[in-house]
Amino acid sequence: MNAQAVKFTFDRIQDPSTKALSSKGSMGTYVSSEVVDEFTVKVKFRDPYPAFLTLAATTTVGIISPTAARKGLEEFARKPIGTGPFMIKEFVPKSHIVLAKNPEY
Repeated sequence: MNAQAVKFTFDRIQDPSTKALSSKGSMGTYVSSEVVDEFTVKVKFRDPYPAFLTLAATTTVGIISPTAARKGLEEFARKPIGTGPFMIKEFVPKSHIVLAKNPEY
């Protein structure tokens, strides 16, 4: 995860073709974001929006991989990825998920 992924996610939420209505609502008066360096993003709002920091930590505004998202919705939905302490070892829709320790965390 890096600043480029954050900007990609926020811009994708704003794109009407994404139809991310609940996510867009969580972004409040978001105007734009700017990549400052590899791990820094400057986020701009039309008006002060103090709830943003809390909402940005939710799954509704969860940061996604630009590479994974560009592969298409079907693959994106079936092959989840992340940056946390666990990795998806097995994912069977409507049945179960098996997690494994992420050795890079």
